[in-house]
Amino acid sequence: MEHSYCAQYEEVLLRPLHRYDIEYLRRWRNQKELNRFLTAVGEVTEDMQEKWFGAYLSDPDVVFFAVDYRRCRTVGSIALYEFKGDTCQIGKVVIGEKSAGGQGLGLKAFLMTARVGMECLGIRKFLLSVHEENARARAVYEKLGFRITGSHAFAGGGKELEMEASGSEIFGRHRVADKIYVFQEDGMKEKNLRGGYLIRRNCPASAVGVCTGTRLYTITEERSLNYGTWLYSFV
Repeated sequence: MEHSYCAQYEEVLLRPLHRYDIEYLRRWRNQKELNRFLTAVGEVTEDMQEKWFGAYLSDPDVVFFAVDYRRCRTVGSIALYEFKGDTCQIGKVVIGEKSAGGQGLGLKAFLMTARVGMECLGIRKFLLSVHEENARARAVYEKLGFRITGSHAFAGGGKELEMEASGSEIFGRHRVADKIYVFQEDGMKEKNLRGGYLIRRNCPASAVGVCTGTRLYTITEERSLNYGTWLYSFV
């Protein structure tokens, strides 16, 4: 589904998935070490990925996000899907860039996505499925507060564990809700869902070297983020 939800937490930016992101997704989907626990679809071609993206934009039951890390470096993706009242699935998560591994980005992406789901979509409970042999992912989900509620057979062999957690359970364990800044993308001017606006200004290449890093302030004060050639000013 085409959407405009964004969130920022520390040096991670969660934003809508755009057409220019889909080659990343295609490359990650074709890596054996990343698709081991995904439904087998064979080699994904550029044409297949383009058709997938077109179908995604018109699907009201899926909200995909790109995960950017440190100055507009796209390192992964995550989604909310299968919405039923105040419940939905959270997953389809991939941190595909090897250089971004081992920094807890998967956990942060889950926290940010859950926060967007709660604040923007009225979600109170999150569900997910994880392959029984995917111990690394399961450990992250358990750390987030997810518990096993059942299981089902996986088409590629073995079974997937069904897990769930409420938003209050997740943020009861991880008290970072007030540190996750949620806003809405809208062209060059982005509405801050908590009031005020986020103005996106083109940052000259010559200035990139001096406007780096993340400056965290209270919501009532100005704060700036530089992601590549874009300077985000929160006012």
